[in-house]
Amino acid sequence: MHKVFPHLDQGKPVRFWPTPQASLPEAAPCPPPLPFAAIVRGRWEYRVRQLRALRRTGHARLLVYALGAQLTFIKLGTKVIAKLIGGSATLISVVAAIVFASSADGTDIKASETHLAAAQIIGAALALVLSLSIIPAQRAAELFSIVVLKFFARDRALLSGFLVLVATTISSLLLGTRWSASLDAKTSLCIQFVLLGLSFDALRRFYVSTLDLLAPESAIRRIVKESLSLSRTIGTLAEKTVAVQVAATGAPSEKDRLVYAQAIIQSRLPHHLLNASSQLQEFAHRFIARRDSNATIETINALETLAADYADLRRNGLTLHLDPEFLLSGPQSDVSDVLGPTYESIHHIIEDAISAKNERVVRHGVQTLGRLTLHAMSISARREHGDTFAPLAFGAAFHFDRSVRAVLAAGMPDATLDAIRSLDSILQSRKADIDTGSLTDRAIETLFAIAVDGYIKSSGVNVFRAVEAILRSLASDIELDVLEERQLKSVLQRILQLLPAEIAADATGSRSLQVFPAYDLGFEACIPMLIQAVARKAEFDPERAWNDPYSDLSEFVDVVRDHYRRLSALDFRGTLLKKWVVDSLDAVSRVLLHEIANTSAPSEFIETVADDLKPMVTWVSGFFKAKDGHKQHHLSDATSQLAILGMHALGVGRHDIAEKCGKTLQRIAGNLAGQISPYELADLHMDIETLARASDALGSTVLSGKLREMITLPAQFSREEQDRHLDARKTRERQLEEALSQAGRRPYNADKDPVECLFAFQAEQKKKG
Repeated sequence: MHKVFPHLDQGKPVRFWPTPQASLPEAAPCPPPLPFAAIVRGRWEYRVRQLRALRRTGHARLLVYALGAQLTFIKLGTKVIAKLIGGSATLISVVAAIVFASSADGTDIKASETHLAAAQIIGAALALVLSLSIIPAQRAAELFSIVVLKFFARDRALLSGFLVLVATTISSLLLGTRWSASLDAKTSLCIQFVLLGLSFDALRRFYVSTLDLLAPESAIRRIVKESLSLSRTIGTLAEKTVAVQVAATGAPSEKDRLVYAQAIIQSRLPHHLLNASSQLQEFAHRFIARRDSNATIETINALETLAADYADLRRNGLTLHLDPEFLLSGPQSDVSDVLGPTYESIHHIIEDAISAKNERVVRHGVQTLGRLTLHAMSISARREHGDTFAPLAFGAAFHFDRSVRAVLAAGMPDATLDAIRSLDSILQSRKADIDTGSLTDRAIETLFAIAVDGYIKSSGVNVFRAVEAILRSLASDIELDVLEERQLKSVLQRILQLLPAEIAADATGSRSLQVFPAYDLGFEACIPMLIQAVARKAEFDPERAWNDPYSDLSEFVDVVRDHYRRLSALDFRGTLLKKWVVDSLDAVSRVLLHEIANTSAPSEFIETVADDLKPMVTWVSGFFKAKDGHKQHHLSDATSQLAILGMHALGVGRHDIAEKCGKTLQRIAGNLAGQISPYELADLHMDIETLARASDALGSTVLSGKLREMITLPAQFSREEQDRHLDARKTRERQLEEALSQAGRRPYNADKDPVECLFAFQAEQKKKG
């Protein structure tokens, strides 16, 4: 170090920057070059580190390749072993034939008797197998249904085993008759050994196939496989029919869709799927009675596969018609004639599982109906006037709603949460260009039913999750530009109906650290966030200067303001919910004020937003009334927010909004005079005073005069009461002066303290002045 900075050896101070009194020191001499040995050693160490890193990388890759090769060999070995086991009897017979051919003496062999004895053994085994196979078939019919007997009769493994046994028996008889003079005794016996091995392997395959048919999953897979195979066949034939139609007409047309649909409708596929659904439903009922959850879930999966496959098959051939019994229901599709019974089968399985208290099956059934509803929403058609809609969506949602209500009646919380998640996914998966009809209303009705049931059963989790899903659906509608005023009013009205029960739950202490989602400022779809989403979409178009960009926002705010007006009439019983409601109302006002301050729209359109904001501010006073009969909790928070909002309004030049905030504070003071302590009333007056001082900082003496005129005491106060209140006000005024003198030291709390906001406001105005 001293070699690089020689000044340190001389005890002189070193300066690294120029100063007015001293100039830069002389440049230090460059350090001498490193020795050649040190350079070589450094490069060698660097190369050694590179080689070690390369070795670790190579070792890791080698381990990965070795693991992959090991897994491949294990899989291959398993397959080879399975094949060897399947043909083990044949292999043993081949080995026996080779040993016999190499060591036996062919002069004294009674080949004919041996062949006839072998034929007798194989024939007896065949007869025994056929007679004994009736028992497992009967057992399978008892476990599942009579339809399983068709699987026994048409099973390829059983038929191939039977044919092998017949062929080996006849071959043994032929060898016993010496039908070929060219075959000597030793050769014919070698052939007989192989025939016996084939027979034993066929018997084993026959046995394994019989056992496989007794497994529930095997019978279900066979039904699904047969149905899917028929579906592919019919689909291919329908496509060929359409190809013939196109070839005949010379060009594709809209009639091709009708030809495709008729080819499928007139086939045996719809009837076959209905039979398969009823068979699977019968299987499921038997499985539930035996408490076999895995088999029941496999059955539900099979029903889902059949329904989704048929819907996909008809996706390009969807035809519509009017139901003469329900003309007002709109166009219907014949696809529902197949999907409806399938949904009904799943619903009956869920009901049966509810009776058996099998929540695992119930949860899977609910999830399946939710997925089928999502799938139905993806299949669209066009009406006569050109718009696109999902004709299959409402039917699936209807059956899903029935199942959810059955779950609610049974009191299964886990299944209820699954239903909420499915409904949330359904509402979030809607598309702007596809009309889902009444599906949205049905889903919201179901969610509200879940919320009501949650209050009855004191399940706050279900309540909050259901309401969150409803509010997220509104946010999704806003994003898609499809939100209707009717729907918004309906949702807010139902939320208002839930609030008395929410207040009761809060009053009993069941809402610790929980905020109702509609007024939870941390929730992405609370009411203020919904208004912000609407305001974000309001953009002024200079080319269409006559168009009011805030018309939708104004309609939305009118509905929300009416909602808060109705809320103010509720008795909150001194609960914390009242604070969250007032906080959300303040957040709504801040959103509107931010839109006023940050817009390029003309003044006449901005006044529309201001006219919507002023009544919103006024309704804060409606939540603080003397007739409530409860202690006014968090009054200071609400009044502080009003004072801060008024100062923000002054900051953007909206004196009228600031005056409205002052009048609201005056109204709250008038409502609660005599119900609160003198110091609490003095706090209210000091909030008005902070607004007046902020107005003084702007030089608006007229507004500050109006605000100070609002700081009055009710005339009905006695002389003694007036003296107490005046003393409390003087104390608060002195404390306000002290707080202002010490303000600016806690910037982290400046957005919540009116004094801090006033200090920052005055400092900003001084800078501008």
